[in-house]
Amino acid sequence: MRAANTAIAQANWAEADRIYRRAIEANPDNTNVILFNNAALARLNLNDTASAITLARRAYELAPDDPIVNDTLGWILFQAQGPTPEVVARMRTAVTGQPDNAEIRSHAQQISNAMRR
Repeated sequence: MRAANTAIAQANWAEADRIYRRAIEANPDNTNVILFNNAALARLNLNDTASAITLARRAYELAPDDPIVNDTLGWILFQAQGPTPEVVARMRTAVTGQPDNAEIRSHAQQISNAMRR
């Protein structure tokens, strides 16, 4: 996981994805929320939105009240579908859970701006 975190910090999404894929394939029943959440982000950044949604939903199943997980799922769904009611619900949970998180606030603002258009 450290190597994957380093890859993410360097925006090396292909390397992060390779690491996460191996970890998931080695143990498909894994319950590590961070693994699935970050794997979803890697896939989103590699323009594999369908897989990103699947992975983000798995993270959400494991931790439905986690603000970061809600942000990830909401953001990925927004990228794929626009500002749907589910996107708004996920972002509301994220913002409520971590109101001082700059990335969550940025995502929420972008979604809000899209809704105004």
